[in-house]
Amino acid sequence: MHTKFLRVVGLVMGLMVLMAGVGSAGAQSTSDIPHLTIEATAAGFTVPKEMPEGAVQITFANHSKTAFGPVVVRLKQGATLEDLEKAVKAGVQDPALAPGSLLGGVTVLPDKAVDVTFAFAPGTYVVGNTASGSPSAFQPFAVVDSAGEGAAPPKANVEVGLLDFAFNVPIALAAGPQLWHIRNLGNQIHEMIVAPLDDQMTAGEFNQALLNVMTGKANNEKQVAPVIFWMMSPGEQAWITYDLKPGTYAVVCSFPDTSGSGHTHAELGMRQIIIVTK
Repeated sequence: MHTKFLRVVGLVMGLMVLMAGVGSAGAQSTSDIPHLTIEATAAGFTVPKEMPEGAVQITFANHSKTAFGPVVVRLKQGATLEDLEKAVKAGVQDPALAPGSLLGGVTVLPDKAVDVTFAFAPGTYVVGNTASGSPSAFQPFAVVDSAGEGAAPPKANVEVGLLDFAFNVPIALAAGPQLWHIRNLGNQIHEMIVAPLDDQMTAGEFNQALLNVMTGKANNEKQVAPVIFWMMSPGEQAWITYDLKPGTYAVVCSFPDTSGSGHTHAELGMRQIIIVTK
């Protein structure tokens, strides 16, 4: 996982309004899908020892006074929790070399809750908390093999593909709660920032301000209020509800290019403008 990016996330989290009417994750129409809750408190967070196979809706509830940044990882066959901890400390970014696959994560502010649905295959998983700048307090859980494939995933309103290096996302969306199905169709780890454009900024000015945040040269970053769904490995998918108000938004991936270009995915073109209508 990219430590510089995680430090930037910590900076942005202190500036953003997640989600006072900008964009939020809320309840999904998942009545036939198992529902579990992972709660964060001042003492840490708890994770069930087992989860069912198939689609599972997880409510990440934050009862602490600081941000909670849960990220879900599936360990590869034969990999251990110790292998994952060593890889994080070493800053391993290549999906082929990592001992686990990132299913994605979100930011949950104090006294807030976010629902995310994952499609679990049998195996060993880990939840880490990235809100402190790097994953900490890893909590493992197992997905048990059951008869059949478990619950089917929900039907999404919006399909989003994360590519190398572009977003496959509609350029116009309706305001209000929309269930987004996010899939990483590329060969690198990607993340997705959905950020409103300030009414007084041009698209070019906003892109430059956001790039300044990602490169540590921030000046107008206080005008950026992003919603972040981050760190998804190739081939993974998740479902999350965003409740966006009418306006113009940028969708950006700031993860570093692992092919050696020295640029972020945003600098390579992985940013797009979308319009949210009434």
